Amino acid sequence: MVMTITHTVGIKRSSEDVFAFLSDFSNDPQWRANVVEMRAIGVESELGGIWSRQVEVRKVPGRIVETVAIITSFEFPRRLTVQRASGPIRPAATYELEEHSGETLLRFRLDVSLTGMSILLRPLVALFLARIVRPSLEPDFGRLKEILENME
Repeated sequence: MVMTITHTVGIKRSSEDVFAFLSDFSNDPQWRANVVEMRAIGVESELGGIWSRQVEVRKVPGRIVETVAIITSFEFPRRLTVQRASGPIRPAATYELEEHSGETLLRFRLDVSLTGMSILLRPLVALFLARIVRPSLEPDFGRLKEILENME
């Protein structure tokens, strides 16, 4: 079973600029409100370079959590996918970029796969996606758009 949420935003920058910003995960705390810190733990020779593996420190209701993620797709400047590699639930976040009418159309998709015993967490995951994740998408991607469109 896969639960998915999506968001699309147009950004008046080239797909190369948008992809470069997104794939440097040290930028995440600037535009993702719940992210406190990102730490690179990859090596330059891996897919995505030093950010091929990263630790994300983020606020969730009632606490701060650290999770490891890995880049599973890195197709400059068109597609970037990051998969959680730790924790009981391991969502995959995909960013697809397409130049369209003088801007970059950024399509975001978050897939949460529930298998085995994790299927029992479906109601809790659905609530978290509906109450926490989905409402954060518009303001987070709005900040991303504002940052990128105002960069020199």
